[in-house]
Amino acid sequence: MYEIFTKNLSTCFNAKSWWELLDWAQSLHEQIIEDVDLKSIVQDTLSGYAKLWLKCYKILNVIYTITVICFIASTLVVDDGIMIKIPFVHNDRPYHRTITLVTQIILDLTAAVISIHCHHCIVFIAFEIMAALDVLYYFINSNRENIQKHPEFFKILIIRYCDVIFNINLYKNALSMVLFYQFIISSLLNLTVFSYLRLNPSSPMGYFICLCTIFQIFIPCLFGEIIKLKSERLSNALYMTNWYDLDTKDQRAFLLVLGMAQRQYGLKAAGMYDVNIYRFIQIMKISITYCTLLITFTK
Repeated sequence: MYEIFTKNLSTCFNAKSWWELLDWAQSLHEQIIEDVDLKSIVQDTLSGYAKLWLKCYKILNVIYTITVICFIASTLVVDDGIMIKIPFVHNDRPYHRTITLVTQIILDLTAAVISIHCHHCIVFIAFEIMAALDVLYYFINSNRENIQKHPEFFKILIIRYCDVIFNINLYKNALSMVLFYQFIISSLLNLTVFSYLRLNPSSPMGYFICLCTIFQIFIPCLFGEIIKLKSERLSNALYMTNWYDLDTKDQRAFLLVLGMAQRQYGLKAAGMYDVNIYRFIQIMKISITYCTLLITFTK
């Protein structure tokens, strides 16, 4: 519950950035493109990512639904099942346990709905950024050998590249503290769940909760890795174009864009820690190590 509260509170503080990102994502699908080749690339790429997003949307809904059902069921099957306390209400009051359980279920469902919408927004924007990077990559590759024959190529390239880089930075800043809280809380959750599994290796519920906690931290790391790799691929594609065939004025402008492209554009937690697969492996190793030490010293 604390994780959901901190994550959504951080998201609320950056609500303006999220609205700008959603408006930008919508504009990708509504923009009028005169260039025939670019229009075909945009339509095919956005269509492919839209289908992928729908599949991920369904998978996320199923995962969250199963998690909430299992969590509520696990609290009801035990003798007490009460995980929250209603202040100023004594335990000996009539229907105290029933009222508390109903309140607990309502809070769980509310937290689940809020968390689902929050994660859907984060995943959706990540897909749109990846689509925009792929559009640029395919557009550059289709015109790599004939830059001079395409009079609007350089203008389109600079406008679209600056646009996507601006929104990557906006997305990174909006997610910065969210990912920082996610790393801290998920590390503690992993430590707790791994310890529980070591002590109760035959618990199927423990394995399911373990998968959910790993999934929460794996997804942002996966998206951070993909965005970084696609940015690097775009930088290499820019470098491999026949930019030396341009006139001197365009060459200078192109070299400025190339210098921007050679920077790393990935996600960062609190502006300090890179969010990628290497970071995910580090967190898992730390959680498993501390879990082993904790159980060893306890025994």
